[in-house]
Amino acid sequence: MVNQDTSVKIRKLLQRVKSAILNILFPIECLGCGRENGWLCDGCANKIKYNLEDMCVVCKEFSQFGLTHRRCQKRTSLDGLIIACSFDDRLLRNIIYRFKYNFVKDLAQGLSQILINKILLAKQQGNSFLFEYDLIVVPVPIHTRRLRWRGFNQSELLARAIVDFFGYRFENGILQRRKYTRPQTKLKRKKRIKNIENVFIVDESKTDNFAKTNILLIDDVATTGSTINECARVLKANGAKNVWGIVLARG
Repeated sequence: MVNQDTSVKIRKLLQRVKSAILNILFPIECLGCGRENGWLCDGCANKIKYNLEDMCVVCKEFSQFGLTHRRCQKRTSLDGLIIACSFDDRLLRNIIYRFKYNFVKDLAQGLSQILINKILLAKQQGNSFLFEYDLIVVPVPIHTRRLRWRGFNQSELLARAIVDFFGYRFENGILQRRKYTRPQTKLKRKKRIKNIENVFIVDESKTDNFAKTNILLIDDVATTGSTINECARVLKANGAKNVWGIVLARG
């Protein structure tokens, strides 16, 4: 039987082999202009356009800061959703795809900066939620099976960068994914909602001083919003006061 230390060494070796193969198949060059020595150069990063107007997560109509309209609150557990950019941006879409499906972990730096910039913009515009003293950042979790396959949780990497920059409290593991499900991208809206029901749980051992807190959920992309909404529902069912989400784009 393989002991834990040996298992860790094997996983690290496999990660290095996988990284070497990916470097051959996908050489490190800017995904925008093809310049070498980086996945995203400053020039191309500056070309990515941010959403200057926000919308309600439910009706997709204009809403200041992305606050959920009062009339829409019965249809979601999210108090608001901040969407950094448009998914119509081909460069951003390509970067997100490489990040998630080609396992390019280094892209977390450029993508997290997009979220940081959007938060800075939202704070400048007066989004009071982002100034809450007890704000807790929680990444949307992935199942351990997918974590082993990908090697990292993309939402966790983005969340850690945000915490490092703003000094928010970070809670990784308080929200857990207990069931392995089919990828949401392959499902239509109704099946997405059904696919994600009762998938998430809260680790009760980590809920000290959790009640009536404010939580910022981090994910890469929202499509129907069913995943991030289900996370918000579970967190509120366990005592969270307000739950907002922030994503790179909405597909």
